[in-house]
Amino acid sequence: MTTETKTERKRRLARERSARRRARERKRREVIGERKFKIKIGAGIAADIECITLAGGFEEQDEAVTRAIRHVASIARRSPTAFRKAMNLRSPV
Repeated sequence: MTTETKTERKRRLARERSARRRARERKRREVIGERKFKIKIGAGIAADIECITLAGGFEEQDEAVTRAIRHVASIARRSPTAFRKAMNLRSPV
């Protein structure tokens, strides 16, 4: 039997919890096929993402961007004409 102090036990349990959490996250990323997507953006796009995040009540900007992309892709699948019209840079926003 090892003599573990209260502090050591707390640290060990925290390490074990963290390891389980990391393993769950790793498995989730594997299941959904998660990939990292890096992009450079300007201040205007950053402000737009923040606006979408706040208006949608999202906790994270990643979630807001993901949902926006999924929604736009859905429009593109259902009505390519409507998608092209929405993406036309000359049409008023």
